[in-house]
Amino acid sequence: MTNHKKDLKIVWLLARLVFAAYFNSLNNDFVSDDIAAIAENPALTSTNYFAQDHFIFLRPQIISTAVKIFGLNRAALRLLNILFHLGTALTAYFFIKRLSGAQAAFFAAIIFAAHPFLSESVAWISGGTYAQFNFFILLALLLYAYSLKNKKFYPVAIGVYLLGLFSTDRAIIFFPLLFLYTAAFRDLGKDWKRLIPFFILSCIWGLHLAGSFSPRIEGLMSAGYAGQAMLNPLVQIPVAITSYLELIFWPQKLTLYHSEMSFTFTQYIARGFIFLIFLAVIIFSWRRSRQIFFWLSFFMLNLLPTLTPFGISWIVAERYGYLASLGIITAVSLGLGKISGKKHLKLAVYIIFPVIIVALILRTILRNADWKNQDHLWLATAVTSPSCHYNHNNLGDLYSRRGELSRAVEEFKRAIELAPHYADAHHNLANTYQQMGEIGNAIKNYQQAIVYNPSLWQSYQSLAAIYVTRQDLSLAKEYMRKAAQINPKNSYLRANLAVILLQAGEREEAGRELEDALRLDPENQFAWQLLQSLP
Repeated sequence: MTNHKKDLKIVWLLARLVFAAYFNSLNNDFVSDDIAAIAENPALTSTNYFAQDHFIFLRPQIISTAVKIFGLNRAALRLLNILFHLGTALTAYFFIKRLSGAQAAFFAAIIFAAHPFLSESVAWISGGTYAQFNFFILLALLLYAYSLKNKKFYPVAIGVYLLGLFSTDRAIIFFPLLFLYTAAFRDLGKDWKRLIPFFILSCIWGLHLAGSFSPRIEGLMSAGYAGQAMLNPLVQIPVAITSYLELIFWPQKLTLYHSEMSFTFTQYIARGFIFLIFLAVIIFSWRRSRQIFFWLSFFMLNLLPTLTPFGISWIVAERYGYLASLGIITAVSLGLGKISGKKHLKLAVYIIFPVIIVALILRTILRNADWKNQDHLWLATAVTSPSCHYNHNNLGDLYSRRGELSRAVEEFKRAIELAPHYADAHHNLANTYQQMGEIGNAIKNYQQAIVYNPSLWQSYQSLAAIYVTRQDLSLAKEYMRKAAQINPKNSYLRANLAVILLQAGEREEAGRELEDALRLDPENQFAWQLLQSLP
């Protein structure tokens, strides 16, 4: 059989494996970030929709186009993720084949296609950003490798890298990967000029990333999503790397929130020791095996951008390790290739390997079921992440929607106990108290929410509504004005402020607020009816 026919058979095999692993995710509901960003985002269907960030526009533009064509069709949106994942698996096969041989490429691409560690980036629509930009990164590497023999591929590699950068500024990791590839397998002294365009593009997007860095930290801290203390890299990095290795080799505790990052001194020493051994293998493999050096370094490099001490990233998140996992998988596949080359072990490898792949696919199918809907996701996450304040807040919402208000209060209180400055939990606890008729507790928690997150306009709005019912129109006006200042494009806040002003007898000012509301949204029927009722 010719190489071309073998490649076609493997392409077809990979396609079947990917769809077998992810078919059950197609009709899953919108969950987590999907709801605000897609399901409840009217801007996506606008005829003149453009992403707010002109540097990072490709992912939102793709989602917007899909929504305009297919509507809020969850299967169509997830199919995009599945196709990007398949594209990455296929690109991995051809890149590894070129770099490390056909046998290693075969093993690695199949494991990558089926591995449940990657489910978060495929089964979760919002996680698809990682499958998308990493596909472009790996494809750009492959095209660059092809360009070393055929110059026509060089500008195409630059163009594909741009697509990665337009997907997310995290794609700047491509240049360190390209540098690693050149250092490991080429001559930097001869090839350095070829790296210049990629370096320039990385610098441009790096400056954009640096410009958004401080506002991101401030925003996360004001909202209670980032802690005040810096993380200790001597603890953070060994814990993160060993956790990723654990999840790749034994993908049991897969979860949206990897919050269980506290270890005993003995456990930390053990993880630190494993990390040092891992670094030693990378260093010593530089002379013994450039293949092992490249792929283990590939794993580390892909994770480094998320291992910052500033608390703006999770210590561990499965989506962060999407492409990084390929480094470990390929290093293992190189070992499998060597073992299968021995006559007395070849049969064992080809019997055990399919069993492993079937097990991985079944685990992926089970993991996809966790993303079925919000309730499934939060309950599944509760099992693996019991100390995560975000998930206790989510569970509180779940029980609140079910009408189990006492259980909801328990979950919101637990979230606050774990993270006292978590404004969202205070706000949601206040909502629940209000439903229960405990208005005093509701006011107390709304006020706590705006102390910890002064931009939480929903708490100001809720306080305004409470003081309207108490006929304290002065306070009601104050809180509603504040909500409108924070969210100036919300026409309904202006209309609600007008209602309070009308109750206070301030008709002229109420009229101005209604006119402002209609300038913001001419189709606001509530504002129209109020304005027409004015004498």
